Order: sequence, then C-alpha cells, then structure tokens
Amino acid sequence: MPRDMFALMLRGNEFGKEYDIARWDGSGWALGVFNWAAAKPWMPERAKPYFDEFAVGGTLKVLGGAYTEVLSSKGGFVTQPDGIDVSASAIARGGGGWGLGLDLGAAGVTKDRRTTFSAALVNFFDFTSWSIEPKQHKVFVTADNLRVSRFTGRGDIEEVLDNPRDEEGEVILDEEIPIKSFQKSLPAMLRIGGAHQLQPKLLVAGNYDQAFSSGFGISPVPRISAGMEYTLVDWFPMRFGLSAGGRGGMSSAIGFAFGPFAMGRASLTLLEFASANRGGFLPGLAKGTGLSLNFLQVRVKRI
Repeated sequence: MPRDMFALMLRGNEFGKEYDIARWDGSGWALGVFNWAAAKPWMPERAKPYFDEFAVGGTLKVLGGAYTEVLSSKGGFVTQPDGIDVSASAIARGGGGWGLGLDLGAAGVTKDRRTTFSAALVNFFDFTSWSIEPKQHKVFVTADNLRVSRFTGRGDIEEVLDNPRDEEGEVILDEEIPIKSFQKSLPAMLRIGGAHQLQPKLLVAGNYDQAFSSGFGISPVPRISAGMEYTLVDWFPMRFGLSAGGRGGMSSAIGFAFGPFAMGRASLTLLEFASANRGGFLPGLAKGTGLSLNFLQVRVKRI
C-alpha cells in the first residue's frame, strides 16, 4: 500500500502537495499441488570418509489453481483551495491455469549418525501456464475540482467523477483489455539445511533459503532459520524456532506433538501443532500469525 495513505491518516493533507494513493503492488493465488517423490541411495567416493548414508532424489509436481496480480498502478490527488484534483489508474491481470514442476535434492548422515545435512533446488524446473479465462482490466478514477458539495443528493460515487461515459450514459470505471495466456512460474530456490543431535533429548537445526526471483510470497532476499526440538518425554516433543530475512522478515514459531507411539512396525502421531508469528518475534508486535494442525500421521518401517 502507498505510504502516503498512512501519512494522510496521521498528519492530514496540505494544499498543493500531491499524495500518492495508487501505487499498489501485490498478488493473490490459490494453488493445489500433487507430488510424486523418489530417492535412491548413492555414496560419492569423496563423501565416504564423512557420511554413513547418502541419497539423491527428486519430486515431480503437478500444479493447478488461480492467480491474479497488479501489473502497474499510478496516480494520486492534489488538494487545492477550490477543490481536489484526482487522477489514478491501475492494471491487473489474472486467470486459472496448470503446470509442472521438479525439485532436486540430496541428503546425508554423518558417521556418528548425529548430524544430517541436506541441499535442494526447489522449483528447479517449473512451468505454469495461466490459460483458463485469462483477463486483464484497467481501473481508473478522474475528477477535477472535487468538493464536498458534489456529493449532496448523489447516491453513487460514480456520479461525482469526471470519468468518461458509455453510449448509455453510464460512468466507465473499468475497461477489459484483451489478453492471451501468460506464464508466471514459482521462483527457483536453493535450500541448504542441517540438524544435529546435541543431546539425547535435544535436537538443533538450521536452514538457509536463497530464491533467485520473486513471486508467490517468495523474495530473493536470503532467509536464515534456526530451531530446536526438546523431547520432554518420548511421546511429547516441544519445538521452538526463529527466522529472519526473505519477504516475511523476522518471525518466530512454537509447537508440540503427541507422538510418535510405537505400534509394531508402524508409528502413530496423534496431533502436531505449530504457531508462527510473521513480521516480528513477539505476538503483540508481529504483523500476522499462522496456525498449523496435523491430526494424524502414520509411518510404516520397511523390512
């Protein structure tokens, strides 16, 4: 959102000063993803002195959903003694689509089996075509010498504007611009992580994310995360983490789980809960809070 909008609310307006109210930037999306993953043990010669296990793998993804974004926006208003001059416009596009993606990764466990390392290229390959009813619209507002007296006896905001009118005399606020299908793919990202069993009940972990472009809530600014898991009893792990960088900035998270409970070759986790603060470490200072619940998870060991 433009900063001038907050300045207006806090300090009011000044005559002759132009206020930016239309420089918006953002996007919204809803995605569904079907994943198929496979991995294979493989030990490079140079890794044999350091790793007890090593594996490489990949994940094939089929994506589908809807997407919309603001392409450009500009304009504002100027307060004059005889009224307000307003001129603002924005162009946005959107549509539904589908695509394919591929993640590649590798992981290894050290000789003492206390440390695990991993590296992945997330969205190494990604192609998404937004070709289902793609649309592009231009929204604009124009008014000269706008005064409070103009609103007297007027029912709609359109009646006080100087926007052009169509053949039936209706005010034009929106124009649809012809558009073909377009591509907007998930940003590729390098992710490096590690976990170390510091004590029998204490696990510490770290993660580094580096995206190569922006979009879908991802920023090319590096993001560093660190966390710990303390197993109070065998079936009640407690978790805490901090992260900084990226689009979300500073954040913190806490969580716990009931499980796993051993059931022969299988293990059962009844509940996993996590709460994350975005834009700040403390709940009262954060910009938002997210909750995650996993009610049931079953894992079966292979013979």
